[in-house]
Amino acid sequence: MAASPLPPDLFDEAGYLRLYPDIAQAVAAGSVPSGRDHYRSHGQHEGRRPNDVDPDYYLRAYPQAAAEIAAGRAVGAAMHYLRFGRARGYRPNAALPAPAATAMPPVFPWLWTDLPHAADLIDGRLALGSLSERQAALLHGWVRDGFIVLADPFDPHALAAAALDLERAFAGACPDLLFSCGAVALEPVHWQPEINPYPAAALDLHFMSRAVRELLFAEPLAEMLGLLFDSPALLAHSRGTLREAAQTLQRDGAGVGYSLPRQWVTAFVMLDEATGAADAPACFPGSHRIPPAQGRKPEQLLAEHDIAPQTLSWTRGQVVLRHPALLHSAGSAPDGVTRRCILAQYCPAYVAPHYAERIPVTLWPHGRQLFASPHYPGIDPLD
Repeated sequence: MAASPLPPDLFDEAGYLRLYPDIAQAVAAGSVPSGRDHYRSHGQHEGRRPNDVDPDYYLRAYPQAAAEIAAGRAVGAAMHYLRFGRARGYRPNAALPAPAATAMPPVFPWLWTDLPHAADLIDGRLALGSLSERQAALLHGWVRDGFIVLADPFDPHALAAAALDLERAFAGACPDLLFSCGAVALEPVHWQPEINPYPAAALDLHFMSRAVRELLFAEPLAEMLGLLFDSPALLAHSRGTLREAAQTLQRDGAGVGYSLPRQWVTAFVMLDEATGAADAPACFPGSHRIPPAQGRKPEQLLAEHDIAPQTLSWTRGQVVLRHPALLHSAGSAPDGVTRRCILAQYCPAYVAPHYAERIPVTLWPHGRQLFASPHYPGIDPLD
């Protein structure tokens, strides 16, 4: 009897070999040309699966996939994975290890602005009219330095409302809100007065405050995210602080991992005014292009590349957008002085934060953008 045709778009060579180690060994030994050849000649008649996609896991872990299947972009989880999810770094099943959150591939997956010819792409888009002169200048600065400063991009009333909600959070006005404070507890806790004297963070305040969401999706910020991502943004995590601890020389990367490890950015939003530079943040222009070296300290790498810090003024309403590989630092606020700020992480809407692979997560719309949180399952966002 002739073999039945291979199901279209459903065979995955890597998944088939993962699923059947005996076939993988035969391919490695040269006794079978490939997994596809084995599936066509034997596997499908033996009832073997053409891929290792677990639909229950896949649709639970990646709400983006479920929504796109419902919209007709693919028929079923396996087809979605092979057409879209694999390129996004999605995992076909829970048994496959996730890539390290700090993985730094040599070229891809990165933001398009990290391509070697990114400056030419910017100039080309400017010539074609898809970028304005201002947008092109911002993108060139991002490519060159690894960060950009958006000076006062917010409506004053929106800024004041977000700052007030941050103050209310640290007064215990939101009972469901969780805080990170190492001096009080090792795990996130609900507000208690003991946390306020210490560096502490209100976790995903954007989920509990419409004013904070409005601020973090303000048009100038959303515009820049759209230019960097070529996609609507997903606000995956935020930290609101009254006084942040000193930050030693570091790259962003702790906290949230993503299906594409480097396709995300950090926004640092200042809600206070400050004088003096003792505690001011500093960025190291161009350090995002220095690959990490085993056993080498960041200070050594900066010295070798002759990169000096650029100290930033602490200005109310200012936003610093940072590349995930940028080296930066900051001092601690003086005793008794607040330095209210919000740190937010965004990724393209099609990228999945790793926490969605572990717990049920809903993607909530905010205009054309999305937001989520791993900390409040079963709770709707608060207004």
